Amino acid sequence: MSKKPFTEQFPSKNPSQTNAPIVFLVGTSTAGKSTICDKILLQDAGAHTCKIWGNDSQFDRNLNACRELLSGNQKFEEVKQYLGETLNEFDVFVPMIGGSFIGRSKDGNQTLHLLREGDLAPLEEEEFERNLADFMEKTEGRYDPKALRIIRELAQENPRDFREVASFGGLSLNDQIVEEAIRNSQQGVATILDVIPPIESFTDRLREMGHECPVHIALIHVPLDKLTKRMEKRNEDAMSEGGNPNNRRDGLFPHDQYGQLFGASDDGEQVGRLSAKSIHEAVEKFGEENGVKIRDMKSDSSLEEEKHKSAMAPIFSTLREGKKLRDHLGFEDGGTTLEVKTKVSADSVYENGEGEAAKIAGKIYDWISQKMEKTKEPSWKIILNRTSESKDDSTITR
Repeated sequence: MSKKPFTEQFPSKNPSQTNAPIVFLVGTSTAGKSTICDKILLQDAGAHTCKIWGNDSQFDRNLNACRELLSGNQKFEEVKQYLGETLNEFDVFVPMIGGSFIGRSKDGNQTLHLLREGDLAPLEEEEFERNLADFMEKTEGRYDPKALRIIRELAQENPRDFREVASFGGLSLNDQIVEEAIRNSQQGVATILDVIPPIESFTDRLREMGHECPVHIALIHVPLDKLTKRMEKRNEDAMSEGGNPNNRRDGLFPHDQYGQLFGASDDGEQVGRLSAKSIHEAVEKFGEENGVKIRDMKSDSSLEEEKHKSAMAPIFSTLREGKKLRDHLGFEDGGTTLEVKTKVSADSVYENGEGEAAKIAGKIYDWISQKMEKTKEPSWKIILNRTSESKDDSTITR
């Protein structure tokens, strides 16, 4: 049985409602969402009915808001360079309780304290690392430990000013993204939100705000083995002459994001099959053990000696990291292949293969255009987490 559409639309009781639609374009880092957004804007050229927003845009806006206090601070610049455009760690700049970091997980909010509550004194290194390990496990590896350590150091340098300047009214990064889309919607401008999982952190906020408008969730799929190759190509381009090193992606966080959106599922849309070999290759190329890249462990024997690792350490590290990712995706013990399905509810699922970005953009823009016309008629209200028997807005394109 396939998942039903995520949103249900029906005429609102408010006949004057003319709010523009919001599209959640959801996918992993390096899935090609930015290219799809560019294609949508090309179709919208001259009409000015659409805006693109998301993690990247809000991240940059918030970074600029911090500059007056923190510009020139070496660690702050290191954070900016390291995090790039796709990770969730900027939520650290919203330490809502005593310099705390709030991260959402399936079981609710998990907190990683950057500073001690109350007096904002630095935590002992051992206590922080213990809390960090627990936080990483509970949030399913969605956050990068190196980035969190860097930001903790930054918070320790000037804790009170850091908390005050970075609070942004107590809203998380994802909440700010949704509120920007709502403002655009109220002004009659459609917004395409280029976002990464967990999608619930966005839709929960939209539901809390009670905003009425057409909503569409478009899920972008790139097979895991192709995602690995895209990361390799992206990194080559980033480090080439004239490239932007900030575009480089290391670690397995895109693969972890993939596991949040796709994998074993009882009722999701089937999007393909995945081999255990693909996971092993990804871990070999992008996995880490105690901050050391597995591929470097294989090639640097002096590093292994320095860290007192045996010749088998890279193999064991690969097996450990591989098992973690296999479990996240839902492989059975000893399984060599997996039928991959969507794990989240969406209105449409698109396979973003070679040359598909323009086609996907066209379908999304057509949906926006139809809804923009309907906002001139009786309005539409979105009830999130309700389902509809209608499949009109639910498609899967390969």
